[in-house]
Amino acid sequence: MYLLHAYYMDGNTVGWMETYLDRLDLEARVEPSKDASDRESRARAIYKQGGTSAFLKYLKSEGHDFFIKDGDRSSAYRHIMLGENKQAVDALDQAIRQEERVRALRQVVNDPMLDELRSDPRFPELMKRLIPENQ
Repeated sequence: MYLLHAYYMDGNTVGWMETYLDRLDLEARVEPSKDASDRESRARAIYKQGGTSAFLKYLKSEGHDFFIKDGDRSSAYRHIMLGENKQAVDALDQAIRQEERVRALRQVVNDPMLDELRSDPRFPELMKRLIPENQ
């Protein structure tokens, strides 16, 4: 799981997707079932045909919990990976509003995954809210 997050944080979508697919394969082997095997096969076929973006769109359209879970910056990453920068800024805004997450979010300032959002006019305001000037 940590390798998955390392690729994710580095913006390495190919490494992230391949690790995610390997995780599905491992889950199918550890707890063999037709559903797990079908899920892994379907994931590989979608990835092979359309790449990471196609697979993320598939997860999103299916209401997969990967897209339902919000409240931290990883939901912003998911939208960035899909090229949905407006939704990414909205997700980041939502995460910053949750006070219990502020300490962890202070890393956002130097996070390379968020480079796609730095040109959005709302991004500087989010950064001001995240790191108040009096600190």
